[in-house]
Amino acid sequence: MKIKILSIALLLVLASCYVPAQKMLNLSVKKQDSLWLNGKELVKLNENGLEVITNFHRTKHGISSFDLSISNNTDKPILISPNEIYCVTSNKLNETKTIFAFNPEEILKNYDSKIEKLYAENKSNKRSELIFSFFDLAESYSNKTDEEIEQNRIEREEREDLFIKNRTRYVENVNRINANRNEIAIEALRKTTLQPNQKLSGKIYFKIPSNITSLVLYFPIQGRKMKIEYENIK
Repeated sequence: MKIKILSIALLLVLASCYVPAQKMLNLSVKKQDSLWLNGKELVKLNENGLEVITNFHRTKHGISSFDLSISNNTDKPILISPNEIYCVTSNKLNETKTIFAFNPEEILKNYDSKIEKLYAENKSNKRSELIFSFFDLAESYSNKTDEEIEQNRIEREEREDLFIKNRTRYVENVNRINANRNEIAIEALRKTTLQPNQKLSGKIYFKIPSNITSLVLYFPIQGRKMKIEYENIK
């Protein structure tokens, strides 16, 4: 009976640990003309001298991204602010939701804060280990029984093992965060004053629900009302 109860409890624990895979969006352009290039469906918009070419890139870990190329064909500078670009989604219940693109500067700032926190924790751990090592050295000259010496050795080795594990975890976490940060810093569309005859390319990122049926992507750049309609193909 006890074994049966334990088995049921184990199954419940395993079930609670299960994390389902994120559903992928499969966005296809509605109504507007599009061209295909290297497996991507591109749409070109043009309004009052501003040209925008975009395509849906992918969904990764629940974050959807679009590739954008913008060309300023006017005779005046145009401010491009990625976080002002937004989309309106709809689901089967005809419920709509407005979602603004992430601000890449805020994302980078968040990554920098995480790295600084990890750095401070690692510095604190190194300082603590140095202090304990100093006391280890002092105690090595004190009169202790063989049993006390052995116990101190075991405790010291356990502490040193924990320090090494924490140091390894620190390096892995910093490397992972830096990799994510570099991806955003290099690939994201950043806030830029686009000069006449200048072009700009990059990615914009959204947290879009996977249960949508359609999506309209809006580019409200200095009074312009460019938009692209997508449908989510299952």
